Amino acid sequence: MIQPRHVNPFINQGGKGLLEEMSLAELRERLENQKVYYQNYVKAKQEENRIKNDDKVNELVEKAKIISMERDKLRNQKEVERKHKKLNVN
Repeated sequence: MIQPRHVNPFINQGGKGLLEEMSLAELRERLENQKVYYQNYVKAKQEENRIKNDDKVNELVEKAKIISMERDKLRNQKEVERKHKKLNVN
């Protein structure tokens, strides 16, 4: 198991990559890289959510079609039964 090392912010760590050691240009470059990364992340999440929503919509449409077909089948079956009853009564 790796134990985290305690960092004392009052002592110069010497090349540990702390933000205080970076020049202004390096900080700006890092900020731009982070902005681009975040924008790409957001676009990817939006696309993922759009695909999920499209899948859900397609699933609901398919279920609605099946329900509609079953209702029509039941309606036709009941209509045939009524006709047979009507013919048998007369």
